[in-house]
Order: sequence, then C-alpha cells, then structure tokens
Amino acid sequence: IILVDMELIYESLYDVLNQYYKTYLGNKYVEIGLQSHRVFCRVNDYCKIIIIATPEQAEKFPIPLLNRMEKHMYSVRENLTEKERYVVEALEEWVKKLTTYEGKEATEHDI
Repeated sequence: IILVDMELIYESLYDVLNQYYKTYLGNKYVEIGLQSHRVFCRVNDYCKIIIIATPEQAEKFPIPLLNRMEKHMYSVRENLTEKERYVVEALEEWVKKLTTYEGKEATEHDI
C-alpha cells in the first residue's frame, strides 16, 4: 500500500503497525478509522505500507507513528547523470539571476 497525502488515516495505522488483527475464517482484519467512520480491512500476510512525504510533512506526523517505521530519504537528483546534474545546476543559477534585482532575491510573494 502506498500512501501519499493521507494524513487523515495515519493515526489509524497504529493497529496495522502494532499487528492488532482480528481473525475471521483464517483471514486477518484490522479496524481502520477515518474520523467517526470505522471499517474492517483485510490484511494480507505480505502487506507493506509505504508513506511518501516531504520532510516538512513528516515533521507533523505523530512521533509514535514515526517510531514504528523505517525512514528513508530519497532525492530525484540521486538518479541524475553528471550531465543532467550540470544542467539542473545551470538552470538553478539562471533562475536565481532572473529573480534577483539589485542584489535582492525575489520571494514567492513578489512573483
């Protein structure tokens, strides 16, 4: 399961991560809640959960949730060739020059 921008259910993942399953007819189920609505979801034995978030988003996650997860940082730049990295750096420098006036960089508000 890959979750992106699903902050509303992250706290409900505690039961999955803590493996608080209910078994019925040989299948595992976990209760997932979204505000006042609760649903029993079947959990496969090989289920993996991946949460994709920016560092700023992850800072807002509940600490107990973060403590139960492996954390990995990934940057698209890691997959760029040397030539592609050079192009990105040249573009960043160009944008910086384009948005600078009298030695002062433009802010998002200025644009």
